Amino acid sequence: MLHPVRPWQNMVDELTTRTPWLETACMQSCYGELLMRNIQKAVEIFKCHIELYDKGGDLLTMSEVRRYFVNYTKAGKPTSQALRETLIAFEAKQRATLPPNAYLHEQLINGKRTYLGCLIPDDAPARPSDTAFWNEQEHRWISQR
Repeated sequence: MLHPVRPWQNMVDELTTRTPWLETACMQSCYGELLMRNIQKAVEIFKCHIELYDKGGDLLTMSEVRRYFVNYTKAGKPTSQALRETLIAFEAKQRATLPPNAYLHEQLINGKRTYLGCLIPDDAPARPSDTAFWNEQEHRWISQR
């Protein structure tokens, strides 16, 4: 009995499912944490590679897709190096677009929030602005603006 051939795009999309196979593939890349954190983006790039080199017709089974992905991300390969650099740039761009950290000027000392040496209650809201200071008597942030 013949089984219908699934589109290679669908099989490539399945690579994003966290499995022991994916964890092993990421480790073999030598930038595993970066690859795992950005697997969706990596799969998008991998799809573009498949289309660019017209390899979709060669990918008829899931094992062929997996084998090709492992080869594509294997340490020392030019494709792997390019993917790693792209993912690093992608993460840097994401970090640059994040809102500023509300707790940036707070410190954790022995697991407790502090600001300029004052203890801040765990249930206190985030620091509302970069000029705000904690008023211990009123138990709230006061802004100089």
